Amino acid sequence: MVTLLIVWGALPFVTISIYAGLSQVSRELVEAAEIDGAGPLRVFRDVTFPILRPIILILTSLSIIWDFGVFAQPYLLIGASHVDSSNYLMGVYVYIEGYAHSNFGRGAAISLLMLVMVAALSVPYVRRMVRMGDET
Repeated sequence: MVTLLIVWGALPFVTISIYAGLSQVSRELVEAAEIDGAGPLRVFRDVTFPILRPIILILTSLSIIWDFGVFAQPYLLIGASHVDSSNYLMGVYVYIEGYAHSNFGRGAAISLLMLVMVAALSVPYVRRMVRMGDET
């Protein structure tokens, strides 16, 4: 249920972004591919997907980064009395270790590890944004 709730919350942004990317696909390119004999799958693979690839990469990177910060949904759905090590997410784990157990050093260490992981996962996103800036 937690996964469905988080996906449901992110779905509008992803949908609108993909729709905006699809609007950038030139109808002339699709028509030219169809005239050359390409079927729908081939048109998608050779024309549409290369145009959507940067958008999909950015959306994937942003979703991963944002999902590291998820706290409210799982904590409220699971409930404070039912939180145990079998249903920890990173945000809940930091909260439980840092505040519930009053182990502030461990909570700070976990949050710093999360920061390093998010920074490492942000590299493709930042590199892509720099390349897009250089192209314009």
